[in-house]
Amino acid sequence: MHRSSLVLVVTLVALAGCATMGRQVETDSGDLATDLEQARQDTVRARAAFDTLIEQRRAVDARSVAFEDSLRRAREAAAAAAAAARDSAQRVAAAAVTTPEPGGGERALSEAEIRVMTQQIYFATNSAHLTNAARNLLREKAAILARNPALTLTLTGHADARGAADYNQRLSERRAAAVQRFLLGLGIDAERLTSEGRGEEAPAMEGSGESVWQRNRRVEFEIS
Repeated sequence: MHRSSLVLVVTLVALAGCATMGRQVETDSGDLATDLEQARQDTVRARAAFDTLIEQRRAVDARSVAFEDSLRRAREAAAAAAAAARDSAQRVAAAAVTTPEPGGGERALSEAEIRVMTQQIYFATNSAHLTNAARNLLREKAAILARNPALTLTLTGHADARGAADYNQRLSERRAAAVQRFLLGLGIDAERLTSEGRGEEAPAMEGSGESVWQRNRRVEFEIS
């Protein structure tokens, strides 16, 4: 009887221990699930905040690009307007020029002749070599000069802003001199031509990039 009681007690103690361990495992599992769910929620919130920051950065970048494009277009429009105003002023001044015709009469230059005489020529980078297009235009100018023997022409060379200023000054002078030599070769008297260079100090367009630099590598013509 005593032995049976002892076995019963041991059995009850064992069962109680198993129940306690079961409850502990259940508690630990519940805590782990809670922690995992909390970590998942934190990850979702962090991801949402990160996505919001990315969208905000994209919006800022887009506004910056739009602003820079707006500034560039404004600069180009201002430069084009200034060039158009300068060309218009040259045409107005040239329209007042009269020259003698054979037989003692006088004639004014036509609008077409004014456009030809004031049209600029352009050069390749670091070059004073006349292109075929420039030579053809200079032949047209020489024909008008031949028909108008009292007409004189000032040739002003220019360079883009790249390179040293003293080098650009010499390059602009070489460009004007190349135009002068070509016109002299076509029979235009030297006293009717004035050649000068202004280097990079009077750009036709402000800014940078090949489209701007190409417009600034030029020789301008002023008739009188």
